[in-house]
Amino acid sequence: MLNAFDAADRTRVEVIPCFGREDLPGLLQRHGVFLFPSPAEGCSLAMLEAMAGGLVPVLSRTGYAMDLIEPGRNGLLAAAGDVDGFAEAVLAVAGDPEAARRMGRSARESMAGHSWRERAAERTRIWDALPGEAA
Repeated sequence: MLNAFDAADRTRVEVIPCFGREDLPGLLQRHGVFLFPSPAEGCSLAMLEAMAGGLVPVLSRTGYAMDLIEPGRNGLLAAAGDVDGFAEAVLAVAGDPEAARRMGRSARESMAGHSWRERAAERTRIWDALPGEAA
């Protein structure tokens, strides 16, 4: 998998092909930013786990991220495909460690009480409200 990266970048990349559930907190603690430039993600479990782990999420302005992220408070958003926008967001986080700590804490707080059951009920309410033929 490391071969997918340019040779000049390989020393700065860590590929973790799999890990156990008990390893996740330690993996998250080694990092400060969760960069997720997905162009079309509904609700990413990785995003939720990173936020619960206190990482600053830098996400595409798509899907659930738009509902969950308050830019500058609990993460940052960029347009899908906007490489410069993502780079600027990551550099802003790296350039202001105190703001990064605040956003990471707020990201973690945003996940308090968050549950899949709650998300499923919300989606069910939305789907039930859509016009269509009764089953």
